[in-house]
Amino acid sequence: MRCFLLNYSSSDIKGRYEITFYAVTDTHTFIKIIVDSFRPLFFVPSTIPLEKTNAAAERKTLSLKAMDGTPVDCLYFSTFGSSIECARKLRSEGYPVYESDIHPVDRFLMERFICGSFECNGTIQQTGDLLMSKNPVLRGVDFTPELQVMSIDIETNAATEQIYSIALSGCIDNTVFIVGPQVESRYNYCTDEKELLKQFIQCVKKADPDIFIGWNVIDYDLRVIQSRCAKHGIPFDIGRDRYARIVPSRNSSQMSARIPGRLVMDVPVMLRSYFYTFEEYSLNFVASEMLGKTKNIELTDQDKINEINRQYAEDKEQLAAYNLQ
Repeated sequence: MRCFLLNYSSSDIKGRYEITFYAVTDTHTFIKIIVDSFRPLFFVPSTIPLEKTNAAAERKTLSLKAMDGTPVDCLYFSTFGSSIECARKLRSEGYPVYESDIHPVDRFLMERFICGSFECNGTIQQTGDLLMSKNPVLRGVDFTPELQVMSIDIETNAATEQIYSIALSGCIDNTVFIVGPQVESRYNYCTDEKELLKQFIQCVKKADPDIFIGWNVIDYDLRVIQSRCAKHGIPFDIGRDRYARIVPSRNSSQMSARIPGRLVMDVPVMLRSYFYTFEEYSLNFVASEMLGKTKNIELTDQDKINEINRQYAEDKEQLAAYNLQ
């Protein structure tokens, strides 16, 4: 079975290191792959005393050498946490440690030449539309699927972060959920914010996208949606598995999206990664520079906030149209 990797999670569970891969198959079926047979590892000089590496589940003599010609042994660990602690302790005592900075998931993928697409061979169970496999044999292959993309944009009260509307497009027809009294409209009016959030989540589940995309979609749109879901006691259930969440990144001031089975692509981050530079990274400015187009509201700062609030109060149809642009 050919698959394309979307994302993964990993953790130490009951004394074992476990990786969960989320992927789509060549028939566009979602598959969850659990691997708990792979052990975190790193290398040390063969001369290190055995008692210094007792934390390892196994120490194996190899024919490999470090770049300076030093013979090395491989240390295998049952958990990632124990490997981190052992490497830290060895360094603190002045012993060289090799490749402990390579994350176990990265090592697992590299050893199998998996860059995105892979072949999965093993026992596969099916529950409804979900496929699941435990400890299959994986190897990289050349395969590019057609991924389903959903664009997300929200409009809010800037002061309170109350969501006025959510616009979706891409793998579904252009859709806007907006809070307001029911009227005859192409847009979907919701009685309150709680209903808006519920309808949004139902729409995501029905459309079942592989990718969320948007402008500052992680730091703003998804972060606010998660926050408002929490306020109303609604599960932030927008992944293909449990525990979708937006959390602070470890190495930056930005937020990170952990949504099982769905990639999140933030357009400004993508532009910077491809070395596009602009005087500013507002959506209106970049759209004007790249497409020669701007959104209906061309105001900035407080004037823009005031106009969004005015449209929500006086002309919700106009705000919905703006949200969908």
